[in-house]
Amino acid sequence: AGSDITYFVRAKDAAGNVSANSNSVTRKGSSGDTQAPTAPGNLAYTQSGNDVKLTWQASSDNVQVTGYDVYAGDQLVKSVAGDVTTYTDTPSPTATVTYYVKAKDAAGNVSVASNSVTRAGSAGGSDLAQGKPIEASSYTFTYVAANANDGQTATYWESGGGAYPATLTTKLGANADLSQVVVKLNPDAAWSTRTQNIQVLGRDQDATAFTSLVAAKDYTFNPASGNTVTIPVSGSAADIQLKFASNTGAPGAQVAEFQVIGTPAANPDLKVTGISNTPAAPVESDAISLTATVTNSGSKPSKATDLNFTLGGTKAAAADVPALAAGDSTTVTAS
Repeated sequence: AGSDITYFVRAKDAAGNVSANSNSVTRKGSSGDTQAPTAPGNLAYTQSGNDVKLTWQASSDNVQVTGYDVYAGDQLVKSVAGDVTTYTDTPSPTATVTYYVKAKDAAGNVSVASNSVTRAGSAGGSDLAQGKPIEASSYTFTYVAANANDGQTATYWESGGGAYPATLTTKLGANADLSQVVVKLNPDAAWSTRTQNIQVLGRDQDATAFTSLVAAKDYTFNPASGNTVTIPVSGSAADIQLKFASNTGAPGAQVAEFQVIGTPAANPDLKVTGISNTPAAPVESDAISLTATVTNSGSKPSKATDLNFTLGGTKAAAADVPALAAGDSTTVTAS
């Protein structure tokens, strides 16, 4: 089943005479195909409202194209069938997103990427990183991580010499819809032009691991153009990390300002009201029942959790709080 097999037929008579071969036919085996499809052609997009409709020209293959993988910001966002040459995405209006498409066949061969197209977002939002907790994998002398989001380009972070990969991570506190990351160095002409290889990663507020938001790439910092690099980013994350692989201008990675541009994402917001106890005036021998109302006043569903009742700073009882849709409330009781 895994090999190519070619068939032909010969005729023979009673005297043992054998004819020439017939025409041949070949059955392709499942592992006999090693040829990748051609790249999808002429990727383009149109936009209607927040919808981005991608279209491309079909790929060809020596056997058959069985599907297309659509990527946004180097992340696979959708796989469609081999006879489909369109996909509609709905990115955040503020996000700048770069798309490309790859074709594949039944044997697992994948084409090179199509041309890429970039939908420019409105770059809405503000710098969410300034003054937020920030940490680094290493630092040199007094060039600590906190220098990278203090609002001043005269101070900067520098990682330990040669300690690559070097990381710089800012923690926003909650998910944000991201549009771009801005990395600045001191614009003074005394800083020579340099190139740093940077990958941008993000971590959801409910996750433990980082995922790539923008693949590693060389970025040139030039004082003549402000010594600033702007990296379009799409997606949502609470922690944003820059991972450096090299710096042509110094032994370690360098950042004077690490800005994360975006807007706070939808989140649950649990509020507790109406706390009461029964009986209202208990004596020492009474069993006490505690009641409270929990409301999700946020714009995103909340997960199941628990509510602790305290007395003088000491936990007295706990009640289970179920998952709540945005705007919903529940009354919980503990004793």
